Amino acid sequence: MKVAIVMGSKSDYPKLEEGINFLEKYGVEVVVRILSAHRTPKELVSFIESIDGEVDVIIAAAGKAAHLPGVIAASTLIPVVGLPIKSSTMDGMDSLLSMVQMPKGIPVATVTIDSGLNAALMASAAVWSASVMVNQIGYVISGLDGMDTIISFIIFCSLAVVGMILNIVASFLPVAKEAE
Repeated sequence: MKVAIVMGSKSDYPKLEEGINFLEKYGVEVVVRILSAHRTPKELVSFIESIDGEVDVIIAAAGKAAHLPGVIAASTLIPVVGLPIKSSTMDGMDSLLSMVQMPKGIPVATVTIDSGLNAALMASAAVWSASVMVNQIGYVISGLDGMDTIISFIIFCSLAVVGMILNIVASFLPVAKEAE
């Protein structure tokens, strides 16, 4: 598993550090870059293009206008987890609202303000769900024999792909916690 972490400013790093440590502790390869949707847009797009096919999930941390996760999500099909960073302006609410109000077709899974650990956990969950489905398909392939089994396998694969897509989508949906 490989995760790219992109932050808009080096001052965002302390908010990401716990998540980076978590990912590295569990053997996840982490690539960290400081790139801005506003100050370095060409370099950002170039980086996103360079990691296509090599990275499973991107965590994008940004404060204030927080356009970074959305610009990344618009530039790739790699899942993007947005991490709103608290700024001096609105205690991070500006960043949070910028990330959760993405237009249809440009999803950004967004976690709580300043929670690098939650971003790492969400990235891990998305990749783990896909990995489990791939392992199940491999198990079925190893037991194939005869035409009936092949037809069953084709049906299973079709359902597995749909299930995998639903699993990934569901992992990016917010879960409502009931009031106690």
